Amino acid sequence: MLRTLSRQAVCAEQNVKGGVLARLPFRGRLEREVSEKNMIFALSGGAQLNNSNHHVHNHARLNQENCLKGSSSMKSAVTVSLVEEARGGPFVFWGDAIHAMSIAQKLGFDALEIFPPDAETLRHLFLAKPLAAAGMTVAAVGTGAGWVKHRLQLADEDPIIRQRAIDFIRSIIECAAELGAPAIIGSMQGRSSHAVNKETAKSLLRDGLAVLSEHSQKCGTVLLYEPLNRYETDQANTLEQGLGILQGLDNVKLLADWFHMNIEESDMATAIRHAGNAIGHIHFADSNRMPVGFGHLDVEPIMSALFEIGFTGYLSAEVFSKPDAILAAQQTIKAMQLAMRRTDSQRA
Repeated sequence: MLRTLSRQAVCAEQNVKGGVLARLPFRGRLEREVSEKNMIFALSGGAQLNNSNHHVHNHARLNQENCLKGSSSMKSAVTVSLVEEARGGPFVFWGDAIHAMSIAQKLGFDALEIFPPDAETLRHLFLAKPLAAAGMTVAAVGTGAGWVKHRLQLADEDPIIRQRAIDFIRSIIECAAELGAPAIIGSMQGRSSHAVNKETAKSLLRDGLAVLSEHSQKCGTVLLYEPLNRYETDQANTLEQGLGILQGLDNVKLLADWFHMNIEESDMATAIRHAGNAIGHIHFADSNRMPVGFGHLDVEPIMSALFEIGFTGYLSAEVFSKPDAILAAQQTIKAMQLAMRRTDSQRA
């Protein structure tokens, strides 16, 4: 369940000469408050989040009572990238999974979504015990480093490269399953090229997904497939197109990324209703890949659609680390909880 921020949680400037507190509205009636410098949040008694050192000084846990009094079982997650080649990409935390877990726990997140350079790096972090001690889980593990770092993709013209891509994803699936999580296939799906036409690229992707779906099932987990916007792939850009690729692959679920959907879907809520229980994971991001509330998405209809289809998976913040990691994470958890309160109130 989404953990609950203290009802007294506030945002204020602290001893900032000439500081200006900006109150920026966003659609869906959610709000954010950002000061120029120091931010103080009353997290179960008061935690200072300082932009200069990015430390959370209060070690008290947040109130874990479900903010919807049992009416919702959606869970919250935040991303951490361990891939230097992806620096500047849409991940909240960078480089240190244990540090990210500590901050995420204090802010009230249920889980981490991890973007590792390879399976062995992730395995050697020995995260199972620290996660259990923190009462957290792994929501999902990304395979994008296969493309960003190793230049592997499932629609490559070279069968040797395609096999290396499958082997890389297999290893991530196995490591993710050890942590009780699914693996994500996004950028590694590839796209058509001068040597591979669109029909062939889709066929190669489908063949790879079939092999990897079976492997995921043997490992006791599911596989997540993410449609991307037209500028990143021509395999599947919408949830409906994703459903077409996944037809007959019962162990693969869709990852619905709000940033990509905002570009490609004519009506995001309708697309979610149509996909229904084929959706297994959400990337909770605004129209500009910033934390929800920093763009122009109307969140409430989208959240209502998720309630209607009975979604019980993770809302995961794959967003830019702006204004900084802690503020991005804090804005995200606040937006998640407020959006769920608003939606639940409308449905009551």
